[in-house]
Amino acid sequence: MIGYDESVSQRNTGNTQDVSINYLTRKAKIVLGNFSDDDVEARTYWKSLPRAPLLTMDDIGSGWDFNPEPRELSCWGLERE
Repeated sequence: MIGYDESVSQRNTGNTQDVSINYLTRKAKIVLGNFSDDDVEARTYWKSLPRAPLLTMDDIGSGWDFNPEPRELSCWGLERE
């Protein structure tokens, strides 16, 4: 697998979280925003990932349980306000 992308929106708060991971370049990006408040600017954070073997389809399994570490805010040292 060379990449992973996920977009999450919370209807009750308007918070959005977009994660993009490129396993070839070992870079991950997270963008935090809010679709219901125009005064809130989206914040973008980048992270370098440690060297590791590329994942295969067998590593991922069904996909429903796949949870790459950089998708969690705690991995970035962040918390939702």
